[in-house]
Amino acid sequence: MNLFDCEKAIPPLVSALKSRDATVRRFAAYTLGQIKSKEVLQPLIDVLVFDTDGFVKEEAAKALGKIKSSQAIEPLIDALMDQKNKGRSGAAEALGQIKAENAIDHLIAALTDTDDFTRLAAAKALGRIKPEKAVGPLINSLYDCNRFVKAEVAGTLKKICTEEDRPRLQALLDSEDDFTANLAFEILESIEMEEILKTELFLDWE
Repeated sequence: MNLFDCEKAIPPLVSALKSRDATVRRFAAYTLGQIKSKEVLQPLIDVLVFDTDGFVKEEAAKALGKIKSSQAIEPLIDALMDQKNKGRSGAAEALGQIKAENAIDHLIAALTDTDDFTRLAAAKALGRIKPEKAVGPLINSLYDCNRFVKAEVAGTLKKICTEEDRPRLQALLDSEDDFTANLAFEILESIEMEEILKTELFLDWE
């Protein structure tokens, strides 16, 4: 679809956001996310705030993440913190795509959300922002009850952890949960490789 076709498609898609059919609203939100026009920011924010269907709210949040406007950050934070919102994972994902640093504390809090998908999305979002203050809570999340969440957490820790975090990770090597212990070992290996690369770069500069 070229730019002209995209612009022509926006009005009917915005209208479809008000359809009585949740599937239609969800598809409209998804498609607007693919177009990525800031022109549709407010209609998508309205869906995020007022729609009653969790799947539609989730898709609207993801669309806002693709548009990457700072105007969407506060509504997305509110959506992430709203425990009645079944589309919280979409809000977490969007905040990561926008790299919203003012949402870091909220994303850290979402690591203990009751919803598996929200915890996973929060871990992934923190991996995009890479805040050092999230290392402790992320290490705690290696004890998460969901293996997929644990794996995402480990991937994020590989991006953030430094030599200073080694002691806490080494303590996990003795975990009764073999999966957690293996993930801790992988993160420690990642830190080791990073240190080796730094040493090699330093030697190359000499």
